[in-house]
Amino acid sequence: MPARTTSWPSRQREGALHRNFQGYTTQGDTDLLGMGVSAISMIGDGYMQNQKELKRYYQQVNARGNALWRVSH
Repeated sequence: MPARTTSWPSRQREGALHRNFQGYTTQGDTDLLGMGVSAISMIGDGYMQNQKELKRYYQQVNARGNALWRVSH
């Protein structure tokens, strides 16, 4: 019989669940660095998304050194 794991509801009751743009996680206050076309990063309370189109992604990296398309706080 497989080992029993802690359920999501019990983790929520313990206050161990946190929400981010990907859903629920037990990794609260963790920065997430996305790399590549259309990647989404979450640093602190800010979200950033890279260019969605490959051609624009490379044009912007060559011109500015990054491919940030949208930034919100």
